[in-house]
Amino acid sequence: HYPEITRGKVRFDGKEYVSQTFEETKWKQSADIVVAGKVRGSIEVYYLEECPGLDEGPFMKEERNLINGMARTLSEAIERKQAEKALKESEKKAHDILNNSRFHMWAFDGEFYSYLNKEWYNYTGQDPTLPLTVERWTELVHPDDLDAAVKTWLNHWETKTEHDNYFRLKRKDGEYRYFYCHAVPILNEDGSFKHFQGFNIDITDRKQAEKRIEHLNLVLQA
Repeated sequence: HYPEITRGKVRFDGKEYVSQTFEETKWKQSADIVVAGKVRGSIEVYYLEECPGLDEGPFMKEERNLINGMARTLSEAIERKQAEKALKESEKKAHDILNNSRFHMWAFDGEFYSYLNKEWYNYTGQDPTLPLTVERWTELVHPDDLDAAVKTWLNHWETKTEHDNYFRLKRKDGEYRYFYCHAVPILNEDGSFKHFQGFNIDITDRKQAEKRIEHLNLVLQA
């Protein structure tokens, strides 16, 4: 109501921010800044001189509504910033976990693989700046496994259902190793299909052990 003799202060987490030529007086109005149910600071408004009494000391009810609204706005902005920060930290942790996994982690939207973790590129030696298309993926699958792997994939692509697949993938040194692939459909908020997300696990040691057992059984039965 009297801007020429009004001064302001914001307190938050032990820090203070004041208007120029600030001075505290006994003619004061304040509102708490509350974040997640905890008082973290306040907005304070002072008059430098005594003024006629109104609704709340020298302040009008409209000024009370204004300072309360400002405190709510600051509280909501801080909560939003903290939520955004927590989300980014959570996403970074999740990305680090996926990227450093010893499994191949991936996402496929029907045209190309929209996400592939570091382990995939370490294994295949492919250029991470180039998109992995279906054609480039089939070049890595062992020729003897390709038809069955593609058939399994196409059947579940049509129904958008969770599925398993088995095939050999070529390593960057030319060796083919056995992999177990598991894929799940990821949906948008409206329930529409977004992409498949999954992982590949190297099961070569298990397959070799199974072959040794089969050979041993044949020897024992002979």
